[in-house]
Amino acid sequence: TDSGIFDNVLEILTLAGRTLPEAILMMMPQAWENSTDLAPELRDLLKFNAAMMEPWDGPALVCFTDGTGVGACLDRNGLRPCRYYVTKDKKIILSSECGVLPQIEPESILTKGRLSPGKLLWADFASGKLMGDGEIKQELARTQPFGKWIQEESLSMEQLVKELAAGAEVPPSAHTSANRLSALRTFGYTHESLDLLLLPMGRDSEEALGSMGNDTPLAVLSRTPRSVFDYFYQL
Repeated sequence: TDSGIFDNVLEILTLAGRTLPEAILMMMPQAWENSTDLAPELRDLLKFNAAMMEPWDGPALVCFTDGTGVGACLDRNGLRPCRYYVTKDKKIILSSECGVLPQIEPESILTKGRLSPGKLLWADFASGKLMGDGEIKQELARTQPFGKWIQEESLSMEQLVKELAAGAEVPPSAHTSANRLSALRTFGYTHESLDLLLLPMGRDSEEALGSMGNDTPLAVLSRTPRSVFDYFYQL
């Protein structure tokens, strides 16, 4: 299932040395490309992570712990509600609905709120500190010189076009028709990804659109013979 695959990828990232909030941020980033109010360090971090992995868009509200803390994250589309209470006796109550636990007196609530799309919440057990989204991401953005790495190591399509227009030589391809299939297999490309993803990008200069929905017509409206059971689906 999608949830099982998500768990496996998250475990791999943490076993590779990343902290749990860092791995979650890599997998479920906020929408940042067109945002105008991001700090440069955070933008560099998100851009660096985007080169490593595509975002998991959910819809998902993920709660996580590694024994040193507990946290939650909402995907960038924000289609799952997430509300939380922090009580004066240092308890965090977080759920998709309000009132999941009875007998929570209003005077015992220290603070309450909800997670916005792409936002994180993390409670550190050792320090007893509750960290909000801005504090977590600011701390992570300062761990490495992400902006310097991007500037030195990345090559954009715009740069490549300018260099070719200026007369730069195109290096010979290391792949021939004989070894192209093995190269595609090594990097995980399939005929489907070539035909449905890469070809529209090169032909139309835009990403292909797709849907996971079932576009099969209702049996009562279908022009082809259908099983009698198809007429009794619950919508």
